[in-house]
Amino acid sequence: MLSSMAKEHYHQQAARKQALEKKRIKAIEATNKFSQFLVDRLNKEVSEAFVNQKKIDAKIKQLNQNTSIFIKQSNQWIQLLENFNTALKELGDVENWSKKIESDMKIINNTLNDIVKEDNPQ
Repeated sequence: MLSSMAKEHYHQQAARKQALEKKRIKAIEATNKFSQFLVDRLNKEVSEAFVNQKKIDAKIKQLNQNTSIFIKQSNQWIQLLENFNTALKELGDVENWSKKIESDMKIINNTLNDIVKEDNPQ
């Protein structure tokens, strides 16, 4: 009887040990799956962040290029307007000069007419 009890105890202990080993293996597998899920999830988020950073870098580069082009065009417009303004001032100077010459010529003409009238009184 004692030996059968010992055998039964031994079998129960072996069965418990086997069940415990199965549970331990399942727990390890579940832990591994969970760890892999977390790693995959984090890698996905890091990958998305990396892709977004690349897109942002490309947009910044394009913006810098567009800004450079805009600055060049603005400088060209400024130069063009300065040239136009200078030409306009020169035209104004020429107009004033021509009016002054016209006025001087009228004075000379009137003076010459007066001299001719004095020399030829009729």
